[in-house]
Amino acid sequence: IDNVNDKILVVAGGIGIAPLLFLIKELIRKHKEVITFMGASCKDNILCHSEINKLGSEVIIATEDGSQGKKAKITEVLAGFLSANKDLSDIAIFASGPKNMLRIITELSNKYNIPAEVSLDEIIACGVGACLGCAVMTKQGYKLVCKDGPVFKAGDIVWE
Repeated sequence: IDNVNDKILVVAGGIGIAPLLFLIKELIRKHKEVITFMGASCKDNILCHSEINKLGSEVIIATEDGSQGKKAKITEVLAGFLSANKDLSDIAIFASGPKNMLRIITELSNKYNIPAEVSLDEIIACGVGACLGCAVMTKQGYKLVCKDGPVFKAGDIVWE
């Protein structure tokens, strides 16, 4: 966390906020500027936004039904944010949520040349790498979410 960029965009889809709470606390403790993008299908699925706001992170919310925040997918809001900012040189992205959201974030990070890490949510049966149930394809071959992750550089994941 010490050597990450000074401006961090944390992107959470639904319950994807859960593994990012500690990260947000630590980034703020390390005096990083944190903007948290939270997306869900409806306002009832937006979790912990007031707690994150109290930590000192700006919170941007999008719901697909428009019941809270902007009526959009959070990746659309993130794309608008990135295209509106001229200087993206000191930004990094950390994300957790549905696979399709993480795939789009990877595309955005590639487009804008922004480092990004994603936390994958795979079914982990054994937790020690014996069953191979949580294998994901990366550019370096198959990796196990339980042993090699769950956080990976976004550009390393093969999404197709």
